[in-house]
Amino acid sequence: MVLAALLQLCPALAADRKNPPLPPLQALTPSLDQVAPQKELQGRIEDGYDPTVLSIPRSDSVSAYNAGLKLYQKGDFARALSAFQIALQSAERSFGAQDPRAQNARKAIASTAPHVSARRLLGYETAGKDIHDLKGTVTSVFPPSLAWLGGLKKGDLVTGAEKLRDGGYSLSIKRDGKLYSLNLRAGRKSEPQPSSSPMLSGSIKHPELLDQYRDRLASYDCALLIDCSGSMGDRIRIRNLSPDGRLLSRWNWCKQESLQLLSQGGSLFPYGITIVPFTRTFTVIGGARADRIARVFEDYTPDGGTNIAAPLAYMLSDYFKRKSSSRSTRPLAIAVLSDGEGNPDSLRHVIVSATQQMTSPREVVITFLGVDESEAGRPVIEALDNDLVSSGARFDIVDSRTFSELRQYGLLKMLVAALIEKQVE
Repeated sequence: MVLAALLQLCPALAADRKNPPLPPLQALTPSLDQVAPQKELQGRIEDGYDPTVLSIPRSDSVSAYNAGLKLYQKGDFARALSAFQIALQSAERSFGAQDPRAQNARKAIASTAPHVSARRLLGYETAGKDIHDLKGTVTSVFPPSLAWLGGLKKGDLVTGAEKLRDGGYSLSIKRDGKLYSLNLRAGRKSEPQPSSSPMLSGSIKHPELLDQYRDRLASYDCALLIDCSGSMGDRIRIRNLSPDGRLLSRWNWCKQESLQLLSQGGSLFPYGITIVPFTRTFTVIGGARADRIARVFEDYTPDGGTNIAAPLAYMLSDYFKRKSSSRSTRPLAIAVLSDGEGNPDSLRHVIVSATQQMTSPREVVITFLGVDESEAGRPVIEALDNDLVSSGARFDIVDSRTFSELRQYGLLKMLVAALIEKQVE
C-alpha cells in the first residue's frame, strides 16, 4: 500500500485551547519572492533542472535498471525497488524470463527489498540506525516522495509515530521548537508503472468529451507560460515537420501550437490570452492575439535557465488580488509548456499555497504540458498531479500531459482536458 501525506493540526499537540491553532507543516515553507515581471528576458544561465530528482524510464529495462542503481546509491531505496521492478517486467516482456537482464533485475530486487521500510516508503531518512523506526532527526527527504510533498524537511525531528487503524501513521514533528503533526493515509500512487504502452495511467480515455466540453473554456481567462530556456532551441526529436519540411525546434513548435490555439478557439477568448515567456526571468503580455503571439516568438530566442515557479507565482498572485477587489473576476486556466521542471521545492510551495486561497475547486486550473520530454517523464510534476490533495493542498488543481498527448490532441483540447480531468481519464 502506498502512503500519501495529509497535513492537519493534531489535537493532542494543542492541549491549551486558549492558544491559537498552529499552522500546518507545509505552510512553513519559505514563500517565494514575487517581483514585477521583467521587461526583457536576459542572462545566460544553464538549464535549472534539478538533477537530484531522478526519473524512472517506463519501458526500457536497461534504463530503468540504471536508474535503480543510482537511486540505490542515493539511499532512496523505495524508488530504487520500484525501478528494478519496472526493469524486470520490461525485460521479461521484451526478452523472456531467462534473459540476463531479467535475472539481474531479480537479483537487484532481492538485494533492495530488505532496505525498504515504512519510513523509506514515505520518502525520508533519519539518523537512527533502525530502519523500521519512524522517529528521529530527519537527515534526507527524497523528492518527489510523499514526505516531500507533505512538507517534511531535513532537520525536522520526528518525536512520535502512531499507527492508525487504516494502516497509515500519525507523526509528531518538532521544528524550531514548535510541535506539528503529519498524518499519513492510504492514497494514490504516483510512481510510474511497468507497461507495454508508453501512455500513462492518467492518459485521455474519453477523447469525445474534449469537443463536448469545449465551450467551458469561454468562462476562463487563459494564460500560456512558455519555457524560453536554452534547451527549447533544440530540435524536436520525433519527425514532426514544419510546413516547408524542416525539423522544428521546441520553441517554434510552441509557436505553431499557440497560433493554432487562437485559430481554433478564437471565439472562446474574446479578450485574447495572456502569454508569459520565461527563463530565469519572465515577461507578461496580456490580451495577446495572433499577431502579438507571433511577434513574441520572433522577439525572443531560447536562452538561459528554467524557473517555472516565479512566473506561476506572479500569475496566481495577480489573480487573487483581482479576485479580492472584484466579484466578477473570471476563473483562471494556466497552461505551462516546458521541457523541464525547474526548482521542485518552489514549484510545490507555490501551487499548494495557491489552493489555500481558493474557495472553489475549479476557479484555478494548471496543466503542465511536456514539450518533447524524455520517456522518463517529469516525476515532480506527476507527483503534483497525482498526490496534491493528499499532501496538504485544499484542491486538486494540477493536470499534466505528455508530449505524445499534446501532439495528438493539440493545445486547445489539453486546456479542456484540464477542466474535466476526472471525466476524460
